[in-house]
Amino acid sequence: MKSIAEQIKKETLSLEQRGVPSDSFFRLIFTDGSTVDEHTVNWSDVSEAEYVEFSDQHKTVLLCQYPVKELIMSHGGITTTIEVEEGEKVYQSIAATATYASEQTVIQKIIGRRIGKVRDGKVTEERFIDGRTSEVLGMKF
Repeated sequence: MKSIAEQIKKETLSLEQRGVPSDSFFRLIFTDGSTVDEHTVNWSDVSEAEYVEFSDQHKTVLLCQYPVKELIMSHGGITTTIEVEEGEKVYQSIAATATYASEQTVIQKIIGRRIGKVRDGKVTEERFIDGRTSEVLGMKF
């Protein structure tokens, strides 16, 4: 039987070719012990968009659809890990700024990465690696 990691479509482009710095990536450790990271897979190939409650508001996140044990996020030399319990799902996203240099030129810069976990449709924890201040900010609900 194939491991969870072996079931996921592999990416042929490098992080840089996809517009992501080489020091900014996620790693998933699945409940069967197999692993994948952003160097070899796209988050869009492991996730689905879901509408969740976030601190008395709502937002749409891309929740991993495979059973995850840990989600590890690295950005700019900083790493943070979220442990995942049974019944929880995880998400991640990139935070970026856009500067309009002219009508035809937009300069985008990744400034951080966000990870979180959801139980019963509600965000229970979220962390943000802020590349501008080199710190991990987080909250639990």
